[in-house]
Amino acid sequence: AQVVRGFAREDLFTVVLEQFLTDTADYADYVLPATTQLEHWDIHLSYGHTDVLLNRPAIAPLGQARPNTWVFRELAQRLGFDDPCFADDDLTLCRQAFGQAVDFDALLARGHVTLSLPEAPFAEGGFPTPSGKCEFMSPRLAAQGPARRGRGAGHLVAQNGGRRHPCQRTDQPGPDRSGPCAHLLRLLGTGAPRVGLTARLHHPQPAHSKPSTRAM
Repeated sequence: AQVVRGFAREDLFTVVLEQFLTDTADYADYVLPATTQLEHWDIHLSYGHTDVLLNRPAIAPLGQARPNTWVFRELAQRLGFDDPCFADDDLTLCRQAFGQAVDFDALLARGHVTLSLPEAPFAEGGFPTPSGKCEFMSPRLAAQGPARRGRGAGHLVAQNGGRRHPCQRTDQPGPDRSGPCAHLLRLLGTGAPRVGLTARLHHPQPAHSKPSTRAM
């Protein structure tokens, strides 16, 4: 409700770049059609591996769809910004993304390049903590107060009378109500949200066989 009220403000001018008419686009003053991954150049970070991936457009943009970068270049030109970066095309931006760390010609040829990184960087520990370990539960941070414990602390709780789901894990928002959603609401002038708990259900047998109250 707070997000809806924020977008409905008369003094808010909203432009949305989207591929579909989303709930946010419903409240836009203008909706500019954005390209899909099939229609523009891009560089992708890895998802659990150490390769850099090149997204090569397979087709030309359909209709009036344009990449976000094209919109930014056009805005810069009309607003009088003449910084050299605004003259870079999308392929140039892809080439600049990793600089000398990636052989871009090889990336163009193969579509992926492996970075010079260990496959399991924390196999022997080495986390940036005093113990060198991944701290699922940290008395050190707990002693510094709620604001330092981070967001998303969760724990297993017993459900009174909940025979179907007798045990579940709850995720709590940060004590400062921070996060991207809260930031969006502050930009809209509606204040931080009252975020409730989200539940992640577990099978009762393994949940009860290994009870835990540790933050994940």
